[in-house]
Amino acid sequence: MFAPASAVVGAWTSKLAQLGAAGTFEPLECYAKGCSVTVVHASAVKAEEATEVITRTGEFHGWQAGKMRSGLIERDGDRVEVTWILDAPPPDSPVLPEELPRDGLDEPVERGSRR
Repeated sequence: MFAPASAVVGAWTSKLAQLGAAGTFEPLECYAKGCSVTVVHASAVKAEEATEVITRTGEFHGWQAGKMRSGLIERDGDRVEVTWILDAPPPDSPVLPEELPRDGLDEPVERGSRR
């Protein structure tokens, strides 16, 4: 589980940086039933921008099990953190497909709406 989850988090980190929505990723942690990573953002707005990017990536859509993000957790100043959880797939099932879905980062987004 660690290797594919690490690849997903690495891709998210890179794509967020490219699109100006970077956050500080804490170390990835994996357990028997899945992995989690906490990300600290400069503000709630930046956390929501990052969520919009992450949920449009091929890595997010390609993950072959449950996935979710925590609510915003306030930190010192305006900073917030969120924790992403990537569940383990059923036994003998791949975590990621051989070919990831394409990113949807170029599609327009209606602000105020959620996918």
